[in-house]
Amino acid sequence: MSVESLMQNGRSKLHRKRDPIYSPEDWFTEHIDNWKVWLNKFKDMPDLQFLEIGSYEGRSARWLLENILTHPASRIYCIDVFDRFTEVMTEVKERFNHNIKPYQDKVTVFMRFSQEALRADPNLFCPDFFDFIYIDGCHEAYAVLEDAVLSFRVLKPGGLLVFDDYMLETFGDPKRNPKLAIDAWLACFEGQYELIYKGWQVCVVKK
Repeated sequence: MSVESLMQNGRSKLHRKRDPIYSPEDWFTEHIDNWKVWLNKFKDMPDLQFLEIGSYEGRSARWLLENILTHPASRIYCIDVFDRFTEVMTEVKERFNHNIKPYQDKVTVFMRFSQEALRADPNLFCPDFFDFIYIDGCHEAYAVLEDAVLSFRVLKPGGLLVFDDYMLETFGDPKRNPKLAIDAWLACFEGQYELIYKGWQVCVVKK
């Protein structure tokens, strides 16, 4: 094999190592067109601070890092409970680590419940700190509501807050599903945000 072939083979192997690894379930890609519109004002900006509650395999976090948080001084904070549950979550954690590895210097990970993490470090989770917050963690209504209340406090005026799974009906009891929590939050915080979109996801801008 020629030297050139060896070099090409090496580059090919290196590229494959950097390729993301995802399970077949993809709950994110269908929302990318909306995200491009909502987040366009942030693209390539320095000093952005993004927060993701519920990262799973890192599909959305990696998209943000590759398409919006492209400036070296911008970063994302990811919260998920990888170590708290089943062996399946251990595999999810491994895929997440693999998928964000090319950008690991721009990623801070909190492996704990979001309600704990958002209260743990008042110097980080302080008022008006984040430019964008994505809530896609525990889908129990009480958890969604608590995430929303805690998150809005640390969101900058002009920042975006996005809820996932507004219409998800995981639980037989409607009082347990995300819609109740999101509707309650929208009602309680009315006047403090501008509603940008309401569908499977809900997007608001903080006034």
